[in-house]
Amino acid sequence: MSEDFLAKVYPSIRAAGGHEGEPLVMRALNSRLVAVLTLEDGGGSRPVTWAEAQARGLGEEELFARAIANVERLEIPLTFYPLAGDAGYVHPDWDEELGVSSGVLTGLLLSPRAQAMLREQLGEIFRVRIPGHDFFVAFSADIPLSDAQELEEYCAEIFAATPLPVSGAVFTWERGELIAPED
Repeated sequence: MSEDFLAKVYPSIRAAGGHEGEPLVMRALNSRLVAVLTLEDGGGSRPVTWAEAQARGLGEEELFARAIANVERLEIPLTFYPLAGDAGYVHPDWDEELGVSSGVLTGLLLSPRAQAMLREQLGEIFRVRIPGHDFFVAFSADIPLSDAQELEEYCAEIFAATPLPVSGAVFTWERGELIAPED
């Protein structure tokens, strides 16, 4: 039963704080974001509680390792879109045929394979916007934010419209960490 459970666990990035109720399986990424484990049941997803993980004898390390392996297995494409010169932005291309909800897309940021692809396309240091639990966009750090106005407006629209907003901030990816603006 634990193997079936583990096969359906995926990471998702959410806003820190604000959760009430049973404790969830999550890790702080920075002062504003947490990685929450979700269970995909074919019709959507829901957060994994510590009670159900403990009932199966599963610990945090095992759960997160499996969740990241699950998201890597999906091989979700990351498409590069040019903005100016060699600079541009990347966001994942979700398709219903993947068999999981779009909420797993932000979990790609925790995937070593996706991180390597993003660094290759955008450089060792890049910026990330995560307006909703099911969407992120990464863009070159050498693009002045004023030159990415259309991208900023698009992210602001998603942040305002999504039922599970994450953040309106611009984060920096550096040395394997997602750094919040004030950290």
